[in-house]
Amino acid sequence: VVAVALTVAGPVGVDVEAVAAVSAQPVERVALSDRERRAIHRLPPDARPEALAEAWVRKEAALKALGTGLRVDPRAIRLSGRLRGAARMSGGGASLTTAMLALGPGVAGAVALARAGRHRPSLQVELHDGDALLARLT
Repeated sequence: VVAVALTVAGPVGVDVEAVAAVSAQPVERVALSDRERRAIHRLPPDARPEALAEAWVRKEAALKALGTGLRVDPRAIRLSGRLRGAARMSGGGASLTTAMLALGPGVAGAVALARAGRHRPSLQVELHDGDALLARLT
């Protein structure tokens, strides 16, 4: 799966990960706040890997939209809302709008749009399947 995010509304970031790959890494320990970890552990065990992957891709997309990447501790990003909602940067006050991408089972993806000042652009996501284009190129 390849994701590309384009907009003129402001800085944007996107991330896509396999749920199994996120679950196999120490993401929970290095990326989630105590509150986020508690929220995931309140879920049934079979729902935790997907919730962890969703949290990770939202944070990674947010860090990309901010232009910092992993130079900023992912725990500094506070998430709100499960499927769509805001993400805030602890201390810096940066605010972003995030949306999950519907990519099918076993894959988590998110896009984040940074907000400029009081301006709060809406986030509308359109997914396009590139299989036909890739088939023509190969």
